Amino acid sequence: MSPPFTLDRATTADLAEILALEYASFPTFVREVLMGCSSEADLPRAVEHAVSKQGATAAAATSGDPHDIWIKVTDNATGKIIAASNWKVHLNAWYSAEVSDDKPLPWLTPEQAQQAKETLDGMNEKRHRANPGGYWGCDLADHLFLPGWVEASEQGSALYATFGFYEYERTESDLLPGVNMKRHPRAKGIEGGKAAPAPAQAQAASAA
Repeated sequence: MSPPFTLDRATTADLAEILALEYASFPTFVREVLMGCSSEADLPRAVEHAVSKQGATAAAATSGDPHDIWIKVTDNATGKIIAASNWKVHLNAWYSAEVSDDKPLPWLTPEQAQQAKETLDGMNEKRHRANPGGYWGCDLADHLFLPGWVEASEQGSALYATFGFYEYERTESDLLPGVNMKRHPRAKGIEGGKAAPAPAQAQAASAA
């Protein structure tokens, strides 16, 4: 029996479907202030902006964020995207807050832009404080013996808890309540390799 879902890297071709899924899932505040969509008619503009930020695009190499990565989950029965996540992945020491920090969308009203700035500034500041060098997936963090941090909604925190994250701080926002979660670094070393053969075994192997 084939698995029901596939986890894969999303491309710019997936962003229209992903943002439509976000629009259908998020409350009004997130739609209007963080997505910049007063209605579904605004989605094409939001998609165009998201494409310009994508690290996989030529445009992003010069004007966007080369560390902006989307991951998707596809329902194999329907071929539709059912979940997605956006990550900032810094695989070296280079980091620019000007490029990588989330900012208010350029077409928001002044009031919406101020609300977005207050929300995003808090999120960006907590990212810098938690992990100034970058953000890592669980497997990579384990290989490098690093802690992990993630920003979660109250509803989504239970999912991250299954991967070893725990709540260490609540966001101070009445408009967008959420939790900041941490995952401890791997405590034990990774065992592996093969024992060297005994001298007699080594001689027999070379003679053969």
